[in-house]
Amino acid sequence: ITYPNGGELLAPCDQTIVKWTGAGIGSTTVVEFSSDQGKTWLEIGRSKDSSLVWTVPDTPSDNVQLRVKAEQENLTESIL
Repeated sequence: ITYPNGGELLAPCDQTIVKWTGAGIGSTTVVEFSSDQGKTWLEIGRSKDSSLVWTVPDTPSDNVQLRVKAEQENLTESIL
């Protein structure tokens, strides 16, 4: 994640653009946030490029974390 990447002060209801690198061309990435030091994660959106407009929730915290992960599509399960 290139923005926000630490130290920013974001107010509830502000819109900010989350940016990251490393996304594959045309692949879907899932953006999530945690306000409890990573114990729980809530999805804030999905994107097929390297940015997402995020409306900051009204969840006061001094330690909000964001993460971006590749969406896994077409998973199959086999029992051997």
